[in-house]
Amino acid sequence: MRQTWKVMIRSQLALAFVLAIMNTSMGYAQADCEPVDGVVPICGLVGPEDLERTPDNRYIVISSMGSPGGLLVLDPQTDALTRIYGEGVGENSPEPGWGDPACTAAPDWVLSHGIDVRVRADGRWQVLVVNHQQRESVEFFELLPGDPAPTAVWRGCVSGPDNANFNDTVALADGGFLVTHMADQGLLPWQLLRAVLGFDTGFLYRWSPETGFAQVPNTQARFPNGVSLAPDGQSFYLNDYFGNTVRRHNLETGELLAQAEVMQTDNGAWTEGGKLLVASHPVSVLDLVVSLGHGFETPSLLPFDIVELDPETLASRLLISREGPPMGAGTVALQHGDFLYIGSYLGDRLIKVPLN
Repeated sequence: MRQTWKVMIRSQLALAFVLAIMNTSMGYAQADCEPVDGVVPICGLVGPEDLERTPDNRYIVISSMGSPGGLLVLDPQTDALTRIYGEGVGENSPEPGWGDPACTAAPDWVLSHGIDVRVRADGRWQVLVVNHQQRESVEFFELLPGDPAPTAVWRGCVSGPDNANFNDTVALADGGFLVTHMADQGLLPWQLLRAVLGFDTGFLYRWSPETGFAQVPNTQARFPNGVSLAPDGQSFYLNDYFGNTVRRHNLETGELLAQAEVMQTDNGAWTEGGKLLVASHPVSVLDLVVSLGHGFETPSLLPFDIVELDPETLASRLLISREGPPMGAGTVALQHGDFLYIGSYLGDRLIKVPLN
C-alpha cells in the first residue's frame, strides 16, 4: 500500500510538471523598458544570471545564459553596457597556470552561468565562468584594463567530470575553485521529482591544480545553487535550493558551522558593508518549471526576495520583496553604492533598485 502511494504521488507530480511546461504563457511581462516605482530596467541582455564587481569597483561583470552568450560589463556611472567576450569580441590566448593544462582551446562560444571575479596571487584579474556550451566546464578569463571598458582574454579551462551539471563557482587562493553540481545531466525531470520529495541530488566540488575534482564532505543538497567564499577564505556559504537553506561550512573539512532557512535560494553576493545578500524565490515548484520554458525575449514576473544574512550567525533580514514589472525572477543582488543591481536567469534585462 505504501509503495502504491509513492507511485501515485510521483505520477501526479510528473503530470503536473508536464502540464506546467505546456502552459508557458504565465509570468510574462511587457517588453517595454521603462522604470516602475523607481526601479530602473537595463535592457539588451540575455539571461543575466550572475553579477560580479571588478576589483577596482568601477564595473559590473555580467553573465549571459542565452545565445549569443559571452560576457558583458556595465558601467554604473552611466549604466552603459559593453560586450567584452563573444561574437568576435575578446581574445583567446591560453596560458599555463590558468586551469587544466590539458585545456588548450576555447569553446566556439560561451553560455555563461555563475561567475566569479577575483585578484590572483600575481595581481592579475581573473574571471571564472560556468559554461554550458560545447562542454560543461569552468572557463578562465583574464580581465585587462581598457577604454571605455575592460577587455577579456580567454586563458584556459577545466572540463567537468562525466554527468557534471554546474551552476555557480568561486575561486580559491591555490589557483583552484569551488563549483556547485546541481544534479546529474540527462535526467532533469526525475531529479526535480527527487528534490521535491526530499532527496539530495547534488553537492559541491572542489578542484585544485594538483588533485583535480573532489567532492567536498557534508555538502550533499537538493539542487545546490550559489556558492560564496567568506572574505577570510576560511569558510564558504552554500545555497541549498530545494532544501530551503543557506549553509556555512568550513572550507578545509566541510564541517557545517551554521545555517539559515531561506526559501529556494539562488546566488549570493557580498555588500560593501560585509553582509551576504541571497536571492530567494518564494514561488511554487510548478511556477519554477513553467519559467524554464519562458525564454529570453521578455522578462519574467515571478516574485523574488532579497535576504540579507549576517556572515557569522546567518541571522536573516528581508531586504527586498518584489513581484511584477519591470522584472521578476531575480537571481542575484549586487550592491554598488546606493543601488542594488539584480540579475535574472530569464528575460532580456537586469534591474537597478535604490537602497532606502
